[in-house]
Amino acid sequence: MIFQFLLTIPNVTSFQGLILKRAFSQETVAPDNKPKGKPTKPQIWVYDINSLSLVKGAPFKNKSICGSTLGINRHSVANYLDTEKVFNNKWIFSSSILSKEELSSPAPPASSVPSLPESQVPASSIPSPKSLPEPTVPDKIYPNSDTCKTKILSDNKNKSGIYMWKNSINGKRYIGSSENLNRRFKEYFNINYLLKNNSMYICNSLIKHGYSNFSLIILEYCSPSKCLIREKHYWDLFNPEYNLAKDPTAPFSGRKHSDKTKTKMSDALTGENHPNYGKTHSDETKTIMSEAKKGKPRVEGAGKPSQKVEVFDKKTNKTTTYNSISEAARALNLSNHKIITNYILRNQKKLYKGIYFFKKV
Repeated sequence: MIFQFLLTIPNVTSFQGLILKRAFSQETVAPDNKPKGKPTKPQIWVYDINSLSLVKGAPFKNKSICGSTLGINRHSVANYLDTEKVFNNKWIFSSSILSKEELSSPAPPASSVPSLPESQVPASSIPSPKSLPEPTVPDKIYPNSDTCKTKILSDNKNKSGIYMWKNSINGKRYIGSSENLNRRFKEYFNINYLLKNNSMYICNSLIKHGYSNFSLIILEYCSPSKCLIREKHYWDLFNPEYNLAKDPTAPFSGRKHSDKTKTKMSDALTGENHPNYGKTHSDETKTIMSEAKKGKPRVEGAGKPSQKVEVFDKKTNKTTTYNSISEAARALNLSNHKIITNYILRNQKKLYKGIYFFKKV
């Protein structure tokens, strides 16, 4: 109505009206909903409908790479992309992951879209089933995990396998595995679980963006004994951004504790929290520990260099050199090696107990 009113004003020219029309017709996006960073280009997924498998090398970064790899023109890729039409009775081109159900009944190739003759497609560009990283076609795809929640839980009862969360806003992914997919997904759909584990990127992202902005993909159903092996296979294939670790068999690989976490870990073992708090070793235990260390070479770089010390004994009028202060204390049956350390630090001249004089070498 404001726009119509402004157009009735005589001073507003047709050119000014065009400017106003464009201004009022633009869609406004709330600042909080604007995607951050550059928009990611969709990858090109190429599937072989004969083997229901992903073509070797897929997904491709762009049409040119896809075309050169398959030995076809990039315009053919563009014409068939996301059309559900089969190229040369072999391939389907898609900008998103397709499930086995979607590949099982593709639309026939359109006569209006030209395709290369069979003879022009090099045989070397057609991957054999043995060369494919099987299985690479997901078993199930739930495009909206919010609206598909009931189906997700019902479909995955008593099943184990590999799953992938994909953020539809930024394209980032998380890959995991479970021996009980139904139980694992129930945890993800529990907001208290997400809040408790918000240090995990995927949990924090589900809270931030919401379930409706995540698709859930069952990459593969497999036996529980093969879960970690197959999960590693898909990590290498997709390089998921939300996974912190580098290896599913070693969950803490690639992780680094922050200074705050290190402080918490240290405080958790300080004072009364320390397992040996209030305990003292018996003389027998000390002897066993001492004997166990004797004769063993010190690890290079471990501890501080030993301080050699000379001990003068007034009774025998002899001076003995020891390799360390601790060794001298043990030889003289002193209760604590700090007796010698403090004697030297204080630069004392009086004989200890009227017998010993200690000096650094």
